Amino acid sequence: MRAMKILKKAKEIRQIRAAGPSAIEADRMGRLRRVVAHAKEHSTFYRDLYRDIDPGSFELADLPTTNKRTLMEHFDETVTDKRLKKGEVSEWAEETSQIGRFFKEDFILSNTSGTTGFKGYFAYTREEWDEVMAYMSLQVRRRSARPGEVLLALLPGVRSRAASVVASGGHYIDILVAVHYPSIMKYIVRTEVINVTDPIGRMVERLNTFRPNFLSGYPTAIEALAREQLAGRLHLDLSDVNLFSELLTPECRAAIEGAFGCEAFSVYGATESFIIAKECHHKKMHVWSDLVILEPVEADGTPTPPGRPSHKVLITCLPKMAQPLIRYDLADSVIPVADPCPCGSLLPVIDVIGRSDDIFWVSGPDGTLVPLLPIAIGVQVADLKGIEQFQVRLEARDRMKVLFIPSAPGEAEALGRAIQHNFEDFFDEHGLKGCVTVDWETVEEIPRTAGGKLRRIYSLLGPPGREES
Repeated sequence: MRAMKILKKAKEIRQIRAAGPSAIEADRMGRLRRVVAHAKEHSTFYRDLYRDIDPGSFELADLPTTNKRTLMEHFDETVTDKRLKKGEVSEWAEETSQIGRFFKEDFILSNTSGTTGFKGYFAYTREEWDEVMAYMSLQVRRRSARPGEVLLALLPGVRSRAASVVASGGHYIDILVAVHYPSIMKYIVRTEVINVTDPIGRMVERLNTFRPNFLSGYPTAIEALAREQLAGRLHLDLSDVNLFSELLTPECRAAIEGAFGCEAFSVYGATESFIIAKECHHKKMHVWSDLVILEPVEADGTPTPPGRPSHKVLITCLPKMAQPLIRYDLADSVIPVADPCPCGSLLPVIDVIGRSDDIFWVSGPDGTLVPLLPIAIGVQVADLKGIEQFQVRLEARDRMKVLFIPSAPGEAEALGRAIQHNFEDFFDEHGLKGCVTVDWETVEEIPRTAGGKLRRIYSLLGPPGREES
């Protein structure tokens, strides 16, 4: 029954897209008006915010903006489904034993890592999640197949296999996508989750055993695996690679495509809204504008013209009714692209200016350099309560330093010891016991780049083969 609903919705989406730009816009505005009307009727927060808004007659720019801090501070007032209560949600999300389960039997609950100072909690109902899955089903790439290959692919022994290299220690959207994949899709494609915090050797062993056709994960993690492929320790025959959560640089893309001999595609998404945009075969990033309305805007809220980086982006998630996200400040920056894409898609194109974190190459017991992935490094600090912001710096091959802002100054010493303890266990698991020392320092502000970006995992050294600075 669930599979049929997903396939029916996917058919509707396909028909609307085929009807052209006017049909897409009419459907999008109709859904936006329904979301706004529902939010104003069932949420005390939105009822007050939209007191001067007529749900039947407004322009998108008429709606006030929202942000994570405001929605989290007024969580119980913003949701329209009163089964969602901040205290219960946050308590449930702290239990890693609940990962992959439904909250109150009906909600898929995700949370941000808290690296910006506080965690955000975002819920999908089963129906809302299935609508997103319908959009995902349209992205399955059609490949040419030999006679009988399609039928053979359904047999348990030969059906396609997809592996995801993600952080699996929390209710993060990346792991939830893998565990809450619809059953019919799991039958067609076997899935395997690889924990990004595992030592690289363990990842290689599991991937060689599973032998995936499709690989997805964070660019820095997949780039590290590409080095293993080139070194002859990893043996994968991939159809394509999907990359998300980090900036995909041209150098990283070239390394991954060169090692695996297939195309790599970048996906732009967020915990709050799941997928926002995805690359086509021309490597143009198309916004799924009939799922998420994305507005690149200037500091004063006016639209950013094509060709210029936006000050921020606002997103409106059209499927989300239980916890509406309407003109929500995502604090990202994108560049609107005016030129149509050669692929022929009617969906708008953007360039994403993403976060840029570094792989840490540290000295191993025998002096060889060992890669540590930025996501794996970051969770050693991000999972600790009481830290508002942080930066981990690699200052030498055998020395790291953690700068952090504590929520309460009196907790700094205990937090510093906890950071060192986490890293000691982390290094021990990676065979690096005694190889790297970790210092810490409390600061009032984390240093930013000249462009105002905050680099959380920052190496002062070059990667192997490059001159260190």
